[in-house]
Amino acid sequence: MTKNVFLVVILFIFAMSSGSCGGSQKSSATKDTASKESYKEVFAKKFPSITSKQTTFLASEDGSYMLCMAKDEVTASRPEHSVSFFVYDMKNNQIVYEQSYSNATISWVSPEKIQVNIIPGIVKKEGTESYGYIYDVRNKSKTSLNSGSEIEK
Repeated sequence: MTKNVFLVVILFIFAMSSGSCGGSQKSSATKDTASKESYKEVFAKKFPSITSKQTTFLASEDGSYMLCMAKDEVTASRPEHSVSFFVYDMKNNQIVYEQSYSNATISWVSPEKIQVNIIPGIVKKEGTESYGYIYDVRNKSKTSLNSGSEIEK
């Protein structure tokens, strides 16, 4: 019972904050509005214990994808952020990529590509490598930040 009440409260918070998190695009069609809201419903189901302070929604430049991120709170026993995220295809109403890291930053670098910077715990003195990759959500491919070569498809 308490779990259901908590879920309703989270959904209410997301509904109330949709004007500030969903970007500046507005649609007159009811179907478009419903599809743009569904990423929040998916997010609430995947991360029911995450508060609104721990969430970030970033639309791609053209609005065709939504980057949805959840960060766990830092505690004494876990001093780094645990970041879970997914990229939601707004047109097809589905998750196209999903990942989780102990400590990372994720951002859009183009309308179809996200950059994932993984922050290592210990860095070697002689290395100035970047840890991370660029993921192309349309082609479903990863490119290393260091070499520029494709990691996997």
